[in-house]
Amino acid sequence: FGNYPHTRPRIIWMERVFSRMADRLYAVGEVQRRQVMNVHRLGESRISTIWNGVPDAPSSADWTFHEILPRGDRPVVGTIATLIEQKGLRDLMHVARRVKDAGYKAQFVVVGEGHLRHELEALRTELGLDDDVVLTGWVTHAASVALPHFDVFFQPSLWEAMSVVVLEAMAAGKPVVATRVGENPHVVRDGIDGVLVPPSDVDAMTLELCRLMADPDRRRRMGAAARERVRGQFSVERMVRAYEREYLDVVK
Repeated sequence: FGNYPHTRPRIIWMERVFSRMADRLYAVGEVQRRQVMNVHRLGESRISTIWNGVPDAPSSADWTFHEILPRGDRPVVGTIATLIEQKGLRDLMHVARRVKDAGYKAQFVVVGEGHLRHELEALRTELGLDDDVVLTGWVTHAASVALPHFDVFFQPSLWEAMSVVVLEAMAAGKPVVATRVGENPHVVRDGIDGVLVPPSDVDAMTLELCRLMADPDRRRRMGAAARERVRGQFSVERMVRAYEREYLDVVK
């Protein structure tokens, strides 16, 4: 689940009871495994890790999404997220303002829907970013429809568990700028296939995005490294084989 310590006490109690009935317990990442162990008071050998995996990115882009983006040759900094507090989207707006003030002409795109939409729209206007930040709303199959049009994937989350969308962005060959939360430090190799920054550190986020805006070759190198990272360590095939081995071992 990974949303500890924000889980309701009733849910924690239910998980604690039912975890005692399971033959095997698995987390989808190492940070999550440690959280579950601490919350439910489990021994080191009681729970293992099988990392999340994602399929290869589609070979061709859906150009209907491109039609909703403003015209121009600005690099696209995109995120895919539910519009909730966890995702740090207020920070994204302030980063977009600072990137613009630094003289970089970037197009920020936020794909998703949620209860913060009206607040984010108001903040966008207040910061003078109506031409610089696009809130697309919900996009079905966003990983295959929207991601191919991003030049950089930006995740300013305040907390995460094992972020599938970060893996999807890397599988699509996109360099990632993400906060150092949840499993991100285990997935993104800082300086190789992406950059990790502290949560809520608008200065650090701005600095790293500006560096990527100024260096298209670095973006391409990081994107290629990200794609290979997912293929080697976080493929859906690797994940399925791991679960298959465990199921077969249990039923023997």
